Amino acid sequence: MSLFNSTLCSDKFSTKIIDFPNAVLLNGIGVLLRHNGLPYITDSFAESISDLDVNTGRSYVTINNTYTVVPESASFPFGTNSIHIHRNTLGTEKNRLYAFFTNSAQFMLRRIPINSVDSTPMSEVEVMLSGLQMDNFTFNSQGK
Repeated sequence: MSLFNSTLCSDKFSTKIIDFPNAVLLNGIGVLLRHNGLPYITDSFAESISDLDVNTGRSYVTINNTYTVVPESASFPFGTNSIHIHRNTLGTEKNRLYAFFTNSAQFMLRRIPINSVDSTPMSEVEVMLSGLQMDNFTFNSQGK
């Protein structure tokens, strides 16, 4: 028995968008602006978060700072690992867009507000959780 139905699929299942020539380990993808085709992509070993425009194939490093690097003393060499984008739906920050990301080597989950027009970071990074070895994560239906 096959779980793959070839009559429903074509040979155009995926399309190459871009090469990341300096990529080391592309690890997490968070859809930033779905209508604009802008995902954030983490690279655990290059210690950065990049923005990719899937319409033009252009990419650039968006976040590359002390929050994305692997400390020299780290025994676990993964920097920025998982990333998710979440739009706040409550309170005074209603509709504010955030990128949440883990840094496994720093034992941190952080968030940063993102400009919903041009996908650039808007202010400083906040620590949301620390002291745990973190990899992937998700949100529940309330965004928690």
